[in-house]
Amino acid sequence: MGILTAIALFLQSSMQMGTTILYGTLGGILGERAGNLNLGVEGMMLMGAVMGFMAGVKTGSAFLAVLIAGLAGAFGALIYAIVTVTFRGNQTVTGLALTIFGTGFSSFVGKSLSGVALPSSVTQAFAAVKVPFLSDIPLLGPMLFHQSAYVIAALILAVLMYLYFQKTKVGLNHKAVGENPSAADASGINTTLYKYLALVSGGFLCGRWLFNFGFRSPLAGRNHCWFGLDCGCLSNFLYMASLKSHFGRLFFRNAQSARFQNSRGIHTSFWASYYDCIQFVGYVTIFNDSSCFGHRYFGE
Repeated sequence: MGILTAIALFLQSSMQMGTTILYGTLGGILGERAGNLNLGVEGMMLMGAVMGFMAGVKTGSAFLAVLIAGLAGAFGALIYAIVTVTFRGNQTVTGLALTIFGTGFSSFVGKSLSGVALPSSVTQAFAAVKVPFLSDIPLLGPMLFHQSAYVIAALILAVLMYLYFQKTKVGLNHKAVGENPSAADASGINTTLYKYLALVSGGFLCGRWLFNFGFRSPLAGRNHCWFGLDCGCLSNFLYMASLKSHFGRLFFRNAQSARFQNSRGIHTSFWASYYDCIQFVGYVTIFNDSSCFGHRYFGE
């Protein structure tokens, strides 16, 4: 295998594995732009994974599997929103409790799915598709133009989210709620409604992570690899910027891509250390510079 082919495969698999946490990162950004620090991303991802997997096995429909996975994540986010927005509970404690709940829920439900494979009608719906001519471009071709529809959808979604926050009135109101809820409330913006919509829609995105990661039975503690922590680090470390999350998810996941390609002779010691360093930087920058971020808001 030539060096260019090895690099192309490395970049392609990094993009695929990075999409696993891109959905969760974008979901976290939605909530954090509204001023809520949701550490329950891990729990929502696992709830969505196990319910989506079950729906795929039972129905054989890729659409229903993705829909139910998203709804399961949205349900977890709704629990978080009720506790933190309506009852003004502590966001950190509530998020961690949601992670514990989601882990236990997925472990309990996932036991019955151990050893079960998704039907081909579901897996084929997310198979990689080659774009003629463009996929033949050296290095970047396989990375960008030989991917599944799920990967492409994540790329488009990040761009749309950027336009939403920067170019639309609703998106600017959304950011105002997170940056200064008192001023937003005084100007007539329904801060409670924006927070609920942001958190629930973010949970919907978090719940959709399964369908780019091997289609395996989602038993907690075995396959999820703390993806929720990666998403939390990315959404905070990148200052909640949806476009930057494209590059961040590649940095976080190329270490796992290197391990994945270890059979091809790629040494992984450097990538393992590099991945730990990137995580550490994300952990120590977990809080955003906004004075309202992560704090409860008492309406006027």
